[in-house]
Amino acid sequence: MARIAAKINEIRTAKSLIGEPVLTFMDGDFLMGTPFEWVGENLTDDLNTSVELQLMSAAYLNYTAVCLGNHEFDYSDHGLSLILNNTNATLSGNMPKILCSNLDMSNDTYNLKAFITRNLTITTSNGVKIGIFSLIGYNANSTMFFKGSYNILDPVTVAQEEVNYFKTNVEGVDLIICLSHSGWKEDVALAQKVDGIDIILGGHDHLLLTSPVIVNTPSGNTTIVDAKCYAEYLGELEVTVKTDDHLGQGVYVRNYTTIHITDSIAEDETIADLINAYALGINGYLSAMLGTAVQLNQTIASTQYNITGEYGASGETAIGDLVADAIRWQANNVSASDAWVDFAFVPSGVIRHGIYIHSGNISFYDAVSVVPLGGVPYQGPYLGWLMCTFYLYGYEIKNAMEFSVFMGGDYFEQVSGLKLTYTPLGAPGSQVISIEQDANGTYVPLNSSKLYRVCVNLEAALLLPEIGQMYTMFQMTPRFSDGTPIPTANSTEYVMSVLLLRTPGNINTAIPEWLALVNYLSDPSALNGTVDPAYKSAQGRITVWQLNPMSMFTLYGLGQFVVSQQSSSSLMLGGLAGILLIVIVAAAVFLTRKT
Repeated sequence: MARIAAKINEIRTAKSLIGEPVLTFMDGDFLMGTPFEWVGENLTDDLNTSVELQLMSAAYLNYTAVCLGNHEFDYSDHGLSLILNNTNATLSGNMPKILCSNLDMSNDTYNLKAFITRNLTITTSNGVKIGIFSLIGYNANSTMFFKGSYNILDPVTVAQEEVNYFKTNVEGVDLIICLSHSGWKEDVALAQKVDGIDIILGGHDHLLLTSPVIVNTPSGNTTIVDAKCYAEYLGELEVTVKTDDHLGQGVYVRNYTTIHITDSIAEDETIADLINAYALGINGYLSAMLGTAVQLNQTIASTQYNITGEYGASGETAIGDLVADAIRWQANNVSASDAWVDFAFVPSGVIRHGIYIHSGNISFYDAVSVVPLGGVPYQGPYLGWLMCTFYLYGYEIKNAMEFSVFMGGDYFEQVSGLKLTYTPLGAPGSQVISIEQDANGTYVPLNSSKLYRVCVNLEAALLLPEIGQMYTMFQMTPRFSDGTPIPTANSTEYVMSVLLLRTPGNINTAIPEWLALVNYLSDPSALNGTVDPAYKSAQGRITVWQLNPMSMFTLYGLGQFVVSQQSSSSLMLGGLAGILLIVIVAAAVFLTRKT
């Protein structure tokens, strides 16, 4: 982020010399992704604030507006409220403008209206009036499980309302910008359905658009840009605005550049100093938590090759194998008296990226950043998704894998302890062809009537009962060791029943999945600081059945035979690990207002 700050300041300085104003935006997911959310203002207390919002405030980088993404609610509505209140106190009320036009705050339990607004109108130094609104899209909303008393309204309907508002209620608006946390495909559909949006700044899908997508509309066109994720790129969009009475007809894209943020860019010292101060606080917090001295940049393991795999992969990945093995290993090394954990499952959506070689060393921070997500139950500071264990029957494990391959993407499960073959061509609920358990290197068919102990993260544990209710073909019920269903009506009691705790009954001894990865990489009884060559590629745990055209008529029957009936990285701020977009509005070159 210190390097992004340097580029922002460089661009602002250059444009100020020719009288062109610069607007700066951040497109959501600024609160989740790294340990920088784990400390508060005084670095040693338990008061969560957002260093990202602090950096984007007028005191530092002075962003024009920031929009909400789906991960802002990972901490729950209560947690989000507390973070915003705490950060506001830190900034003495000088928070950046936070937008979310389709956040339904009619039941505003935690007074989010104090910080989040529906839209914004600004006038640049050279006289261009701009209307700005923001949206959380359909796919992003589908992953928001902890909104509490808040809802996300239909983005297309709200976008039309916002365009109508700017056209009819705000006199002289020359440009309408939408900050969209939706993904570029939804952005294109939005532009086709809602006329009058001049620019859509996209996010959520982690996609880099190297050139703008232009969608023709009845009144002109809509320009869509997207600058990927994790502060890897800075998008610079230059537009000329000819102010007239027809929105969209007078916007001309002069230039669009995606600036790759690398170590070759010198850091802004002020921003670097602030980040380093927070890093020291995190080191202290982690050291106290783990009972040993910890530094984010300390080396915990080495690797001779990349451990590949990206966010939301619909297939087995090398990093997925590593994380799933780490979680299973950790679950089996909490207490010698605990029952053996047969399987571990990790949704692809919580694995943010692979581990890629720089110096050959893997730092503590590198490991944490692979699986950093998680914020419920609210306790502050947040620790990431906590590990859980419970039992499932073999047929329920088969249902879980059917759901995995049916949904794909974020919901595709990386696995440890089993092998799976499936066909994407099968009917939903009948895509899995075979499942086998790894029994000390020998694979045996899964027994549908046998109870198996499984390990998942808390997000999956909370969603699993709901999946069974929404899709009866994927019925799954978390169970005690005797097969009795674990009651789920009281969420607090349910969570305490399934959490993997080092000390029974003490939630402070819960184990986040990032810690499992750290321990697996470094512990002498596991990888002992050297990544095994087996992890340089996916290990063939999940395979796609190769279709024989001569036997296509048997395809939909295959699901009946699935289950045996017998028995050197630099520190990166998490919030800006979301999509960061910079828009340069070069409106100074317009000369006249058309009449």
